[in-house]
Amino acid sequence: PAGWDHWFGLVGNSKYYDYNVSNNGVAEHHASDYAADYFTDLIKNNSVQFLKETMKESPTSPFLLVAATPAPHGPFTPAPQYSHVYDGKTAPRTPNWNHHSDDKHWLVRTTTVMTDREANNSDRVFEHRWETLLSVDDLVGEIMATLEEGNVLDNTYVIFASDHGFQLGQFCIPGDKREPYEHDIRIPLMFRGPRIPKNVTLHQIAL
Repeated sequence: PAGWDHWFGLVGNSKYYDYNVSNNGVAEHHASDYAADYFTDLIKNNSVQFLKETMKESPTSPFLLVAATPAPHGPFTPAPQYSHVYDGKTAPRTPNWNHHSDDKHWLVRTTTVMTDREANNSDRVFEHRWETLLSVDDLVGEIMATLEEGNVLDNTYVIFASDHGFQLGQFCIPGDKREPYEHDIRIPLMFRGPRIPKNVTLHQIAL
């Protein structure tokens, strides 16, 4: 797309295996081999390669890298080494977990209390979402290490964010993201870089 020197983007919605990407406008298919195709790791590897090449070829030039992973979106497919790390973990039992409410909007009012099977399935989604995020941890760690190795970390702004929250049993909904409540609208938004004070949390609304 206009404005980008390099583009590596998923074609279609979130997938971890068996997908197509646009690699600078050229269609590229990836299958189901973990080492070659797991999409979160592919983003990580391409990001690290871009940083190393850019810092070597243009050591004094500014750069922008945007790394956006499918994790933890569905189908919630963790990397094989992480596929059982959180076995048995359950979604947070917040006060509104599996709580039917008649004073909310129509979609929430029409839900019914989850069955044991629905609650168990919701907990499995929670497990797998956390497990997919371990690969995101790897991605962030390698990007930060690469910036540090290139002696540019202290002169680089790093922004970490997400697109939305998620509900897993809140107001009896096993899994969704479209409700105007705290569990859906709260997202991480973190900044690191020159002249940004350390260990400061701001509570103002940010859009």
